[in-house]
Amino acid sequence: PFGYALQDDGTHLDTDADEQEAIEIIAELRRRGHILRRICSELEKRGVKTKNGKAKWHPQVVSRIVKRAA
Repeated sequence: PFGYALQDDGTHLDTDADEQEAIEIIAELRRRGHILRRICSELEKRGVKTKNGKAKWHPQVVSRIVKRAA
């Protein structure tokens, strides 16, 4: 899941600091009332990468992160 990385043993998760920071950014922007597309734009502007290392964010991905963090 976004915010975590699989340990070398293949069964346990560690937190991923960069992704955890992205989750905090997403949560803060959502609290401020930003819509999903605006959050995507802000993440792209800040250079935050997706789980797959891509620069382009999609509203559906942000929505799943918001729902999981709630």
